[in-house]
Amino acid sequence: MKILCPIDLSETSRSAFRQAVHIAQCEGGSITLLRVHQPNAVTSIEDLGEDLQPILERGDRAAFKEWVEEETAGLEGVKVEERFVIAEPASAIVDVAEEEGYDLIVIGNKGRSAVNRFLLGSVSNKVVHHAPCNVLLVR
Repeated sequence: MKILCPIDLSETSRSAFRQAVHIAQCEGGSITLLRVHQPNAVTSIEDLGEDLQPILERGDRAAFKEWVEEETAGLEGVKVEERFVIAEPASAIVDVAEEEGYDLIVIGNKGRSAVNRFLLGSVSNKVVHHAPCNVLLVR
């Protein structure tokens, strides 16, 4: 069983990863941890004369690497791969799941304010409605 586990480095992501590990152990599956970096709408600050996107991306990559190391320390019996992409999160998750034939997406339901959910929708909601495979939503 191929399990895709998108993470946003939150506590809910930790819970989702733990569920993915449990399922992978029971089913003999593998897990791909997917971190989707969404470029910030602000790309530069004229006063500094410096493009912030590479800095933000490097910081996100480092935080992802640290998160993965913490969460997989001592983990045995489950193959865990990591992947970092730059894109819009919901679309990237659905695209990766479809293109690479994942059997299950295990995703955390990150808390947002009611106003943000109404105006923007949530990544998890979009994934649930557009995924090509089963989705386990972890709260």
